[in-house]
Amino acid sequence: MKNIGCKFKQNKQEARPTFCCIQDKYVPELFWAIPTSKITKEKNMERIKRYINSGKKIENCFYHIGHTNMPCVFCISSCFPIIEKYIERPYTVNGKHFVIHDKEQNKIVKYKLRRILQAESKYPNRFEQKITLIEEIMKQELNCENNVKN
Repeated sequence: MKNIGCKFKQNKQEARPTFCCIQDKYVPELFWAIPTSKITKEKNMERIKRYINSGKKIENCFYHIGHTNMPCVFCISSCFPIIEKYIERPYTVNGKHFVIHDKEQNKIVKYKLRRILQAESKYPNRFEQKITLIEEIMKQELNCENNVKN
């Protein structure tokens, strides 16, 4: 995806989940990967909190401060669509796939994701990772795979 101009923030640590994946409502083989980040520097948190507290603007959906197996920030505006073949490996704890069970947090993250995707549908490729372009490519790949199966 980087070859077609998409930009992604690098994960320098491999010891934590990089993405929270949410299944697409309409295309079950498509997932929305939301990068997660450790809460580390107070300076970064001040910036993130400014976005979150910006009122009803789309900017308040860019991030969510929450918890996976540790306190983290969901970088929702950096989301992108992905299909299973591009998922390197599941994040496991004690041999089990890690699932976030906090229903309220999941509801908030899904709401903010919907808002980001609505903004993206109004202005395709608005975000630096070029969500619309990647989604089209993923759907084309899924169509090709489904045609081969049939």
